[in-house]
Amino acid sequence: MPSPATTDKTASGSCFDPGQQQRDVDAKIVAALERLAHAMNNALQDASYAQELSPTQAQFLVYLLYREDSEHNLTELARHFRLRVPTVSDVVSTLVAKGLIERNPSHWDRRMRLVRLTAEGRRKARRIAQWAESLRWQVRQMDAEVKPQFLATLLHLIARLQQAGLITVARCCTTCLYFQPGVHDDPQRPHHCGLLDIPLYLHDLRADCPDHKSVLAGGESRPAQETVSKDP
Repeated sequence: MPSPATTDKTASGSCFDPGQQQRDVDAKIVAALERLAHAMNNALQDASYAQELSPTQAQFLVYLLYREDSEHNLTELARHFRLRVPTVSDVVSTLVAKGLIERNPSHWDRRMRLVRLTAEGRRKARRIAQWAESLRWQVRQMDAEVKPQFLATLLHLIARLQQAGLITVARCCTTCLYFQPGVHDDPQRPHHCGLLDIPLYLHDLRADCPDHKSVLAGGESRPAQETVSKDP
C-alpha cells in the first residue's frame, strides 16, 4: 500500500490550512473531526471540573462504572487510555486519596492489585457520565435516514485508526473477528455477525460490544478496505 504522503499531491499541506482544505476533501474531513473533538473535550472538561476532577480522572471513573463485571489493573487501564503505567498509577492514587477508587489484591494473583469504584466513586461517575448528553441531543436532530450510514462510516474510520496503531482498544463491530463485512446483498443489512449468526442492519453496528473479539487478538488481520460499508 502506498504511504499517505505519496497517494495524492494535495496531501503535502496541513489539514488546518484553509487553502489546503479548499483543494483536498480529506483535509476538510480531518479538520471537521478536529472541531468535533474540540467540542467533546470542552463538554468533558466542563463536567469534570464541576465534580472537582481532571478530565482523565473523570474518564477513569466512567470507564470503571460501566465495566464493573470485569477486573481492571494498571496495565489494562494504560492500554485502554493509551497512557504510560506510571501516569495511570498517579491518576489512580489521586482517585484513591479522594475516596473514589479502591485497590485490592486479585483473588487469582495476590501480587496483582485491582482497582474498582467505591460507593462514592460510583455516584460521582454516574453524574459525570452525562457529560455527552448535549452532543447526543444534537445528533438526535439529524435526519434519521442519514444516521445508519454515518455510524457505519465512523466505525470504519475507527477500524482504520486501530490498524494504523492510532487507537489501541476499539471494541466496535468493524474491528471484531466475528464481523463479516459486505456478505449480504441487502444494502440495509450488508454485514453479518458470526457470533450471533445474523445479518446486521447498519443501525445495529456497535461502537462498544462486550462480546467483541479483536481481529488482531484472533491472529488474523482483515484488510481495512474490506470493512467499508456499502452505500444504501
